[in-house]
Amino acid sequence: MKLKTMLAFLDDDELKALAKKIAASPDGVYQEISMENLLPFLEDEDVDELMLAAYRRGDSPAACYPFASDGGLSKLLKLVLDSDDEEFNLLRLLPFLTDENLAMIAQIIISKGHSFGKISLEHLLPFMDDDAIDQVFLLKVKNHDPFAKKIAPFVSDGCFHELVKDYASGKMNEIDWDAYYPYLDDADLHLLFQTELARR
Repeated sequence: MKLKTMLAFLDDDELKALAKKIAASPDGVYQEISMENLLPFLEDEDVDELMLAAYRRGDSPAACYPFASDGGLSKLLKLVLDSDDEEFNLLRLLPFLTDENLAMIAQIIISKGHSFGKISLEHLLPFMDDDAIDQVFLLKVKNHDPFAKKIAPFVSDGCFHELVKDYASGKMNEIDWDAYYPYLDDADLHLLFQTELARR
């Protein structure tokens, strides 16, 4: 009898018992069943428990990500951030995180001034919402950080419009506009041109 073919027919308690056997085995396999084989059949709360236990043991919890709940993934991220675990690979976790979690990681990276969990702001950009990208961009522009140019393709039109208005009104100065022309609409380009003419 092969237990592997029975997985779809087992109840929650039987699946949990099997998960314990797999977790306790030295090679992570019990009667040809790995955790990856078992995860699709488990309830998300049970997956969350396994994922957090794997992290606490020092094992990779990555196989659990697609089957874990948003709450479980948030708890894992909180454990990583609270322990300041810069060696933990967050890259594989990114597609499964909520916007709030991504914003939290971005704030950590910004405050530390360097990558965290093997990811940088560049890794986060495809997953971040527009408001978070705009905030990072404005912060980088204000600090004359060259990284602002790398973020520019992801920045909203509204953010560029506000930046041009702030520059035209004198609220912001010393912006290297050359890299941003392709992202400005016609009205903003004309306002920028008129501002430069008036200042010279």
